[in-house]
Amino acid sequence: MQLSQIGAVEPADDRDRHLYLKVAMDPLRIIQRWMGHSSYLTTQKYLNYLDEVIELIELAAEVSDADLFANLGGEDE
Repeated sequence: MQLSQIGAVEPADDRDRHLYLKVAMDPLRIIQRWMGHSSYLTTQKYLNYLDEVIELIELAAEVSDADLFANLGGEDE
Protein backbone atom coordinates (compact mmCIF):
# COMPACT_ATOMS: atom_id res chain seq x y z
CA MET A 1 0.00 0.00 0.00
CA GLN A 2 1.30 3.42 -0.89
CA LEU A 3 1.23 6.30 1.60
CA SER A 4 -1.18 8.13 -0.72
CA GLN A 5 -3.68 5.29 -0.27
CA ILE A 6 -3.96 5.63 3.51
CA GLY A 7 -6.96 7.92 3.28
CA ALA A 8 -8.73 5.35 1.09
CA VAL A 9 -8.85 2.84 3.95
CA GLU A 10 -11.81 3.24 6.25
CA PRO A 11 -11.15 1.50 9.59
CA ALA A 12 -14.22 0.56 11.63
CA ASP A 13 -13.55 3.00 14.47
CA ASP A 14 -11.05 5.55 15.78
CA ARG A 15 -9.07 2.91 17.67
CA ASP A 16 -8.65 0.83 14.51
CA ARG A 17 -7.65 3.92 12.53
CA HIS A 18 -5.08 4.88 15.19
CA LEU A 19 -3.56 1.39 15.14
CA TYR A 20 -3.55 1.29 11.34
CA LEU A 21 -1.81 4.66 11.05
CA LYS A 22 0.70 3.69 13.75
CA VAL A 23 1.76 0.61 11.77
CA ALA A 24 1.48 2.20 8.31
CA MET A 25 3.49 5.28 9.27
CA ASP A 26 6.17 3.46 11.31
CA PRO A 27 9.48 4.53 9.70
CA LEU A 28 11.00 1.08 10.20
CA ARG A 29 7.98 -0.55 8.51
CA ILE A 30 8.34 1.87 5.58
CA ILE A 31 12.05 0.97 5.22
CA GLN A 32 11.11 -2.70 5.52
CA ARG A 33 8.77 -2.36 2.54
CA TRP A 34 11.32 -0.34 0.53
CA MET A 35 13.96 -3.03 1.07
CA GLY A 36 11.55 -5.86 0.34
CA HIS A 37 12.07 -7.60 3.67
CA SER A 38 9.32 -9.96 4.77
CA SER A 39 10.46 -9.71 8.39
CA TYR A 40 10.63 -6.60 10.55
CA LEU A 41 13.58 -8.22 12.37
CA THR A 42 15.65 -8.44 9.16
CA THR A 43 15.31 -4.68 8.69
CA GLN A 44 16.34 -4.10 12.31
CA LYS A 45 19.47 -6.21 11.77
CA TYR A 46 20.47 -4.14 8.74
CA LEU A 47 20.09 -0.94 10.75
CA ASN A 48 22.97 -2.13 12.96
CA TYR A 49 25.24 -1.37 9.99
CA LEU A 50 23.70 2.01 9.13
CA ASP A 51 26.51 4.11 10.66
CA GLU A 52 29.13 2.13 8.72
CA VAL A 53 27.19 2.54 5.48
CA ILE A 54 26.82 6.30 6.00
CA GLU A 55 30.58 6.59 6.59
CA LEU A 56 31.31 4.67 3.38
CA ILE A 57 28.93 6.86 1.39
CA GLU A 58 30.50 10.04 2.79
CA LEU A 59 34.01 8.74 2.01
CA ALA A 60 32.98 7.84 -1.54
CA ALA A 61 31.48 11.32 -2.00
CA GLU A 62 34.69 12.96 -0.74
CA VAL A 63 36.84 10.89 -3.12
CA SER A 64 34.49 11.62 -5.99
CA ASP A 65 34.54 15.35 -5.22
CA ALA A 66 38.35 15.35 -5.03
CA ASP A 67 38.62 13.52 -8.37
CA LEU A 68 36.14 15.87 -10.00
CA PHE A 69 37.96 18.92 -8.65
CA ALA A 70 41.32 17.55 -9.85
CA ASN A 71 39.91 16.83 -13.34
CA LEU A 72 38.65 20.40 -13.55
CA GLY A 73 42.19 21.66 -13.05
CA GLY A 74 41.73 22.79 -9.46
CA GLU A 75 43.91 21.99 -6.51
CA ASP A 76 42.76 19.73 -3.73
CA GLU A 77 42.86 21.20 -0.23
